[in-house]
Amino acid sequence: MPKVELKMQSPLVIGGKRIKDNVIPSLDYIPGNFVRAAFAKQILLRCPLYVPGEKDKHGRYNYVGLRDGEKCKECELFRLCENFSNIGFSFFYPKGCDILPFTSRRCKTDPDIHQIRDVLIYGDRLKCSECKDKDKDKARGRMESAKGYIMGGKSFSVPHISFTRTAIDPYTGTSLDSSLYSINAVNCVMDGNSLVFEGEVWGDGAELISPIQTIMVGRYSSVGMGRMGIKVLGDEKRQRNNELAKGLESFNKKIREENIQYKDSPEDKTYIPMLFKSHAKLDFKGMEHPLDTEEYLERWGQAMFGQEQTQLKVERVYAEYDLYRGYDTSREWGKWEKPPEIRVLKGTVVLLSVQEPMDETVRSLACIEGEGIGGDRLNGFGRVEFCSTFHAKEESK
Repeated sequence: MPKVELKMQSPLVIGGKRIKDNVIPSLDYIPGNFVRAAFAKQILLRCPLYVPGEKDKHGRYNYVGLRDGEKCKECELFRLCENFSNIGFSFFYPKGCDILPFTSRRCKTDPDIHQIRDVLIYGDRLKCSECKDKDKDKARGRMESAKGYIMGGKSFSVPHISFTRTAIDPYTGTSLDSSLYSINAVNCVMDGNSLVFEGEVWGDGAELISPIQTIMVGRYSSVGMGRMGIKVLGDEKRQRNNELAKGLESFNKKIREENIQYKDSPEDKTYIPMLFKSHAKLDFKGMEHPLDTEEYLERWGQAMFGQEQTQLKVERVYAEYDLYRGYDTSREWGKWEKPPEIRVLKGTVVLLSVQEPMDETVRSLACIEGEGIGGDRLNGFGRVEFCSTFHAKEESK
């Protein structure tokens, strides 16, 4: 999969949940569907046959596709338009960062100094080993949930910048009364350098995005926000099977040594931590009524893998959900709203187990990583990683 960097040239606003009616916060990552929309906008702006507000031959608005087979062949973006629906865009995150799993915990006393630890390995009664024995204060050593990103072993926060704006009366060109609102945008500069987001583009024709050098991502692009330069880095070669095998060996050794719950587990049983690297759209049909623990874990397995990976057993789930309703601007005016859907949030961790030869397990896991799980995978949803760096390489102290 070709790696792609998006270098920020202006502040970014990706609409998140509003704190108040007059505060517009931005997400600190870029979902794949926003990246696709940004590329689509640039393609349409350069298309001489595109007429805003006019349907294509399939009845869609603002849609990338061939509008005239013969005339389109004269355009340098012909092959990109032809293959655009087959190209996948991942979620984009700040370069050099990893997603903190929901199983991570940080010291409540010195969160910015002490090591972030993992409850999968050290158990639910985890204490900070660096400060719990310093004095008799019972509060010392307590740990709390950590979310967001990790860089160099420490929590990382994306820089933000706030703007105050006022709505304009379109008839008089003056400000409206009681119309002040704040925009909390991602700042384009961090430590004196431009902030860079990194992700992947894949599929037939992924290399064809090269002619597009700049895109406008997110909201308020008409006033200059969300401007990003594009740099295609090429494919990343990884010996994933070897990495997985070593990671599984390291994780299982540590979980049996450090977590009392797994000390006496069968030797032929392999535990597998799975981290959600993006949100996932899973089919949770059959979970509308109360379930006991075994039924709940079994339904989770079916939602992620269907019936194809029955050898993977779900042991524990650390998840958060969001109910989301978006818009589809390819539809007619007044019919934009999509039905609500449940999204499992990035950072979710599922502990799996399997009892089969290691070689077969590694091949199966590598295949799932490559394909993803759930729906809407071409827009980056359902990307997962087994034995992430956080789970496989964390050292106890």
